[in-house]
Amino acid sequence: MGWGAGGSCTPRPPIRPQPAPETRVITVVFLGLLLDLLAFTLLLPLLPGLLESHARAHDSLYDSWQRGVDWFAAAIGMPAEKRYNSVLFGGLIGSVFSLLQFLSAPLTGAVSDRLGRRPVMLLSLAGLASSYAVWAASRSFAAFLASRVIGGISKGNVSLSTAIVADLGSPPARSRGMAVIGVAFSLGFTLGPMLGASLPVEMAPWLALLFALSDLLFIFCFLPETLPPEKRAPSFTLGFRGAADLLSPLALLRFSAVARGPDPPTGVRLGSLRRLGLVYFLYLFLFSGLEYTLSFLAHQRFQFSSLQQGKMFFFIGLTMATIQGTYARRIRPGQEMAAVKRAILLLVPAFLLIGWGHTLPVLGLGLLLYSFAAAVVVPCLSSVVAGYGSPGQKGVVMGTLRSLGALARAAGPMVAAAASSPAAAAPRGGLRRDHSLLPPDWPSQEAQDPPSQGACDTPAWTLRTRLRNRPGFLFACLLPSATQGVSQASERQNKAAVSPQVPPPGQALPPHSAAGAEQEPNTPRSPTEQSAPGLLPTRTAVGVESQGRPEGWGSAPRG
Repeated sequence: MGWGAGGSCTPRPPIRPQPAPETRVITVVFLGLLLDLLAFTLLLPLLPGLLESHARAHDSLYDSWQRGVDWFAAAIGMPAEKRYNSVLFGGLIGSVFSLLQFLSAPLTGAVSDRLGRRPVMLLSLAGLASSYAVWAASRSFAAFLASRVIGGISKGNVSLSTAIVADLGSPPARSRGMAVIGVAFSLGFTLGPMLGASLPVEMAPWLALLFALSDLLFIFCFLPETLPPEKRAPSFTLGFRGAADLLSPLALLRFSAVARGPDPPTGVRLGSLRRLGLVYFLYLFLFSGLEYTLSFLAHQRFQFSSLQQGKMFFFIGLTMATIQGTYARRIRPGQEMAAVKRAILLLVPAFLLIGWGHTLPVLGLGLLLYSFAAAVVVPCLSSVVAGYGSPGQKGVVMGTLRSLGALARAAGPMVAAAASSPAAAAPRGGLRRDHSLLPPDWPSQEAQDPPSQGACDTPAWTLRTRLRNRPGFLFACLLPSATQGVSQASERQNKAAVSPQVPPPGQALPPHSAAGAEQEPNTPRSPTEQSAPGLLPTRTAVGVESQGRPEGWGSAPRG
């Protein structure tokens, strides 16, 4: 109340509390990013069917790309089967998008450090809207591919969103903003695939265009400029020199653009920043590989329809949103790295369960662990990295981090798609066509495609045989290299324990030798030749386990 003339008391209108500028910025970033992710994730459950429709239409550009995919598949030893090539083709599309994002993100960050965040954000969103317009009007694979190219070049709004949050003054506000960005990702991956799967394929691009235009209008009306002129980069030259450093993977991992900029971090902090960037790169390499192959796995192993795939992504996104709204938001400053370590440890059983699971409960448990890790790692790492660099370097710092992520997303899908083939787990010296990551009920080709001599000489082959049709996407990628040392050590032990006997001239070989085994197949085998209890039949350096196999397999010595 206030005292008016004559001492009378006149009431004043109540003062409504205004939201803090930081809170307003975080809210605008959250809603704008959510609209963008809804448009982006509409495509995820539709991609397998979309590629199949272009294949049935015998599109000339699609056929030429398919020939390139077939060549690459043959080069890595992948069987020429549709279910493998479709995964590889989808991984190629995802890699092209991420590679273009990797090339354009440095320029986006450099320009925003000079001109400000708001105009560059509007330009990026306009490019995304145009990409969805091309997709909506497309009737050919060429137009669809053009829309992905435009979208990849324009996909700088995510790094700009993190740079806007990094511009905030207080560390608690930055941590809260990064957590909110994670919530936007979770909700986008929850609702977007469900919407895409529930709509006709022809309607999905129009809905994506509607979301993109709404995002552009919303940001134009409500996003303030967060980088004042006095804190901007002094010239484009400095920004583009830093952007050039972001195009070299080695310079990217060393954060050279940050180290050469004005007011760089000290040596200790720069080393910490580089380690954080390496962790971020490796995590997204694994994450993107599973992200792009998961829909193909569900389509081929469980025969999921588009609607069922939408429900699967809804489960993932709902779990991530729940974790980020409860656990991740309550992580105190300074405790982010401990939370990241715990979350990354969960990825090991998550990938194994997803790759090995041939029942829905096992797949669901793997997706639950995977979603928990995804809800924690990126927001916490982004929050920690946002504290590095001077105010004029926030765009370069976050642009470097996002460029690392784009590089990982460019490589991850192709590696994961190649790892989903039988060649990923095939032993040296031979490839058996039933060494697949797909369901074990596919017809076995053992009788028609026996392993070559020496292909099954090691315990590593036994391990791979027991795990055939079951390795996880990324685990299968690591399995050959992980077992190579075991394989070599076992070969040395076999040679030392059972050295080939070289008889004097004129004497016959003993019946238990390799040549004698061919002449006397019923000769009792030594203990080293017996299969271990519970294992599938194996072959050692001494003899051949012939149980369940055509007679005479591998009896001839290797040429």
